[in-house]
Amino acid sequence: MHENGKTRPDPNYPARTRRQHDIRGVPSKGQVWIAGKLAHDQEAGYTLEDASGSIGLNFENASKGGTGDGRNHTSLSPGDIIEVQGGKGPGSGFSVSRFRVLAPGKPFPRTGSWNRALWNLPRDLFERRRRLKEALRVFFLDRGFDEVETPVIVPAPGQEPHLDPFRTQLDDGESGKEMFLITSPEYFHKRLLAAGFEKIFEIARTFRNGPSETRGLHHHEFTMVEWYRAFASYEEIMVDMEELVYTLAIDVAFERAEQLKPPYARLSMKEAFERFAGVDLQPFLDNDPGFARDEASRNAFGLNPDDPLRTRYFKIFVGGVEPALGRGEPVFLIDFPASEASLSKISEHRSNVCERFELYIDGVELANGFTELNDPEEQKQRFAAETEERKAAGGLPVPQDPSFLDALELGMPPSGGVALGFDRLIMLLLGEKELSSVVPFFS
Repeated sequence: MHENGKTRPDPNYPARTRRQHDIRGVPSKGQVWIAGKLAHDQEAGYTLEDASGSIGLNFENASKGGTGDGRNHTSLSPGDIIEVQGGKGPGSGFSVSRFRVLAPGKPFPRTGSWNRALWNLPRDLFERRRRLKEALRVFFLDRGFDEVETPVIVPAPGQEPHLDPFRTQLDDGESGKEMFLITSPEYFHKRLLAAGFEKIFEIARTFRNGPSETRGLHHHEFTMVEWYRAFASYEEIMVDMEELVYTLAIDVAFERAEQLKPPYARLSMKEAFERFAGVDLQPFLDNDPGFARDEASRNAFGLNPDDPLRTRYFKIFVGGVEPALGRGEPVFLIDFPASEASLSKISEHRSNVCERFELYIDGVELANGFTELNDPEEQKQRFAAETEERKAAGGLPVPQDPSFLDALELGMPPSGGVALGFDRLIMLLLGEKELSSVVPFFS
């Protein structure tokens, strides 16, 4: 409130509280002050809730005017933030002798509030996230990894045609240069590998723009755990991955932790297509235009006669393969078609597949890892092809990162690396089905 341009004290609600204990810490004897949010149910009566728990309130001994301003408890509204003085009565309730309103409030709404989702979060969510990050750091530090920090705002994002980066403008008073939020810290990590760092990890905030068909498993801002090992391949990274997932499952007392005990099955993409979709992937690997042209495939996966090869591949994968992966026990999907190599090496033994893996648990992709491409000329060719692919799909162009290409030319050792969706892992370990249950301020 303002008077003559000056702020004066709010006459209705106090600036300080007399609270002495949280609800969980109420002693069995004696008079104390506690505080929290008031709830009311026709059958259960009044209850008080704070972060530690809830307790039933009995106002029978509260004298009229217990607030000191002539009001009694019937003036209280569910949702108000109040403090009460009293002690434990018969049973587990709290017998109130005095009370005071600290702030007005409303009951937790089912709809109609920007903050509704926050009230549905597990009460120990932040504690569990903190514990998992601590356990994750211990895991890597015990194995000789260095934790690194890399930029979030960059002049060049990832080149992947299917990823749409957030764009912003650098207001430096001169250039007005376009900048981007990172879709992954990958380029920076590989520059560190080229500079002689051999084992690195980062818990990074990453950003990806655009709509998603699986909203429950995607968010435009998320936490990614990314790590790289020089002089290693995707095989060593898969071992890191299964040991890490099991370690974290034990740490949060995940009831299915034993199902996550290593080793995990390895299933090639070709085997997965045959087992779960009944489709022979070999024609696609051979770039045969007859791939999945049969009537059964068209009917089962909604294929159109004019669908390009890769469109048919993705429709079958998304509709028939991916939902079945990792059911009952985790599985590494390995040896992707060479057309899906991204930043991974082509297999030394088969030119039509690449050394790439994804980890699946309960049909959810948790991680994407590679034996990393370290040939600068091949990388330039892939960037050029991805630029054309982005253009053909109607996407806005993005600049290439010359510092990343320079690092490859300076020499990056054979390496393995992976990106793990930290939020998705927490979701699975807490038994939730959507990210909104474990990502605060999900919108």
